[in-house]
Amino acid sequence: MFKERSVDVEILFERLRLVRKNLADEMKVPPYVIFSNATLNQIAELQPTTLSDFSNISGIDQNKIEKYADDFISIILEHQKIYSQTKTTEIVTSKLSNLTPHSATFEMYTNGLEVDDIAQKLGLKPSTIWTHLLQTLEAGYSINIDRLVSPKHQTIIYEALEMIGSDSLRTLFEHLREEYTYDEIKIVKAVWQNKRIPF
Repeated sequence: MFKERSVDVEILFERLRLVRKNLADEMKVPPYVIFSNATLNQIAELQPTTLSDFSNISGIDQNKIEKYADDFISIILEHQKIYSQTKTTEIVTSKLSNLTPHSATFEMYTNGLEVDDIAQKLGLKPSTIWTHLLQTLEAGYSINIDRLVSPKHQTIIYEALEMIGSDSLRTLFEHLREEYTYDEIKIVKAVWQNKRIPF
């Protein structure tokens, strides 16, 4: 039984698990043949960034280091860069610090997890995660919504907002022929309103 992991390590573990699955699929072998879960957990915890570092992970021989380490190192380095940037956004963390689920949602989304994955990890409904992200935007913070609403759909919703305004979600929903969800409309509306606020 693994000890409870930080959000940082949990996110990295999931990304490494995907790398392992892709390698296993390519080689047509079970994922554990690449690395066991215990080994993958160590990699996520220790975050080795060199071949030498990998030699300190138990359960990995030199052959596996030479075959697989580079694929995992690239993900670890990318993760560290993104997570470091998130950690330096202290104003966001402090403003959301009294809303732990919101803070966790923001951190996970910023680090690449999708809404359904975040909901599963936090034991919440996907609709609640959408609400967390919406409230983060409404608080004036900037997040990349391209994974929530495609850029093409954003443009269509922006045009509707410019044409008929943002007073009535129902009017927007009907104007858009009910082709977009209320969550999508609310997310784009929040970004649109942020851009219109003079600073």
